[in-house]
Amino acid sequence: MFSQDEIDTVLNDAQQAVTRLAQDIGTEPEAHEARGTAALTVPASSRAARIARLRVPVLVRVAERRMPLDEVLKMTPGTILEFERSVDSELDLLVNNEKIGSGVAVKVNERFGLRINRIGSAAQRVQTLGPH
Repeated sequence: MFSQDEIDTVLNDAQQAVTRLAQDIGTEPEAHEARGTAALTVPASSRAARIARLRVPVLVRVAERRMPLDEVLKMTPGTILEFERSVDSELDLLVNNEKIGSGVAVKVNERFGLRINRIGSAAQRVQTLGPH
């Protein structure tokens, strides 16, 4: 459990960091009296550009299976796991662990790639980044 002094110190440090960031980018933090916190107000175009540069995890899911933990603990090198998915079925494309599309595996020089066959709209893709 944290003491009130420790909590106040962390909140004060966070407030100072927000204020410094606001000064660095030429805006001022806007106070939210109800919560006693500050929110950084950034011009919309700058905010959108910063959001667009965020790096998010992009995954390709080959297959998925639930199994008892004791079976997982028994796995050794050479163990073969069988999945219900057909070898020629499309692979799932996930962002933030949410499916946004699908495609097929391709070889790009000496690396794997995914040729996207289906993908959700830009709005659907952005929605996967939000809270669930």
